[in-house]
Amino acid sequence: MKFNMKNFTDVSFMFTESTRHIESYYACRYAQSRALPERPALAGDCDADVLVVGAGFSGLHTALRLALAGRRVAVVEASRVAWAASGRNGGQALPGWSCDMLPFEQALGLEGARALWDSMRWAAAEVRELPARHGFDVDYRPGSLWAAVRRSRVAMLEAARDEAAQKWGYERLRLIAGPEMAEWIGSHRYRAALYDPEGGHLDPLKLALGLADAIERAGGAIFEQSRVLAYRETPGGYVASTREGTVRWYSPAMPTSIGSTANWPAVCCPWAPGRSPRAGSTLRLPACFCRITVA
Repeated sequence: MKFNMKNFTDVSFMFTESTRHIESYYACRYAQSRALPERPALAGDCDADVLVVGAGFSGLHTALRLALAGRRVAVVEASRVAWAASGRNGGQALPGWSCDMLPFEQALGLEGARALWDSMRWAAAEVRELPARHGFDVDYRPGSLWAAVRRSRVAMLEAARDEAAQKWGYERLRLIAGPEMAEWIGSHRYRAALYDPEGGHLDPLKLALGLADAIERAGGAIFEQSRVLAYRETPGGYVASTREGTVRWYSPAMPTSIGSTANWPAVCCPWAPGRSPRAGSTLRLPACFCRITVA
């Protein structure tokens, strides 16, 4: 597919460019101990093997894995690292999709759906283990509960536990019921809950900023306040333009996030990303943390 010059000045974005983080709970708490880091805008010309547009979870994780594999990576961000949903969501790192597994099995077959289930567990493990590998903390607290108030919902929890064990090979879900519920929740309102030890809660802004630091230690470059205005194909690759500079690169990697890069051509998403989470929601782990094979 041929790339043609395209302008993005008329694109309607979900947010405007910003020079500072929103005063969210996470940003305010971070600022109590240290200043939120600022990175320079792109100025002049930059060469890279891969250009990543957007410094949210998907873009940062993609860039880190490529940089660790020896690629020259440039990340450009219109605002600040994790300015949007990646830096101010609910912080609930829960394995799962936006639907049950049945639609996946119907569309892909059992083997294909099992591959998605395994990728979901891989992403959950990556979120737990990555901070320790790169020497930063995200205030991770393990475990999640899917609680039921009505009796009919208890049967659904039991069915979900049994399906996970019998069909997907996941035997770590535990049903908590009766008097034991008060020990977990401190309330007598709930009849039962399904405990998943592979879910958890974290500080999403700390996770994003830790990823950014790791990228730079691995040799990657991150430019804030550098919204991409246009791009074009050249005989040797591609060139993207910002207000004050250009990036020449050879392999596009454009993570899909709500509002920011959805209007870029699909060919610019060679690693099949998912959607980023909305602010206040859970982190849909397979969508935000993806396995990348670098040839």
